[in-house]
Amino acid sequence: PDPQTVAALYRSASIVADAAWTTRGHARLTTAAAFGAGIVCSRNGSLDLPEGGFWAVDPADAGSIARGIGEAWDAAVRSDPRIATTAAAARENLRSAGAAIVAAYAKIVQPI
Repeated sequence: PDPQTVAALYRSASIVADAAWTTRGHARLTTAAAFGAGIVCSRNGSLDLPEGGFWAVDPADAGSIARGIGEAWDAAVRSDPRIATTAAAARENLRSAGAAIVAAYAKIVQPI
């Protein structure tokens, strides 16, 4: 892709995860960090990023990777108002859907 597309993709990323056992360099991760993405990376690598901007995970532990991605996403939600707004709308939609399901079941169990 052209440089503008690449920059737009990096700008749109809230988090970038690369929990590989080995790495061929950290250019992708440092570029993503420079564009503001939270970084989830393997503890096996030597990535020099500011404290709080990355989450080091154990590449052999799926739970560690999941926790790292979850913590990075939570931090992104707290720091990015666009994500916070979208997440709030999703929670509200979930509440509305839950209320509709409960109401439908209530109608089913009512005697005719």
